[in-house]
Amino acid sequence: MRRWASFRRAPRSPKTRAWLGQAVEQLGARPIAVCRLSGLRAGATCPVSSEWFLPGHSPGDRCDWHGANGLVLPARYADWAQQARVVVAGVTGERSAARAPGDTASARFRITSPAAGDVYRFVPGVELRYATIGLRAVGAPGAARVRWFVDGRAVVGSRLPLVPGKHRVRADAGKQSDEVAIEVVP
Repeated sequence: MRRWASFRRAPRSPKTRAWLGQAVEQLGARPIAVCRLSGLRAGATCPVSSEWFLPGHSPGDRCDWHGANGLVLPARYADWAQQARVVVAGVTGERSAARAPGDTASARFRITSPAAGDVYRFVPGVELRYATIGLRAVGAPGAARVRWFVDGRAVVGSRLPLVPGKHRVRADAGKQSDEVAIEVVP
């Protein structure tokens, strides 16, 4: 066990990486392009990751989640994503039998992270540069750029550093906007 632990922590020089690649290939593994979201074989419009698979263990089906109309999640994942408030940019979502037609993924522009009323606390031992909130919104019209503001000040990037206090987070996309109130406690 000790040897494996020290091996995992060992620096990965280009020579070591090349050796690892050769060792994996000797086992018969091959790199396969997979969709980072579905885990299926990547299609032409998928975000791609290269994963190593042994013969007979690679995903067989091509990803059909991505297409000309963007991303369409299968019903079971669209339901889960909405309930769990998971946001994937460009998702239209299928409607499952469990949801009424009026309850399908909304096209209304809205902030999904942070959620209205969220309270954040600092985690002891976490460096301040990592204490941030991901800013996410759905329903932006067309290619409208989403601009973020906290307490009236523009935010650079898509992460908000935690600052103690009560804050108003606003997102603007074209002529549409949404605003939520959050609190950060020390």
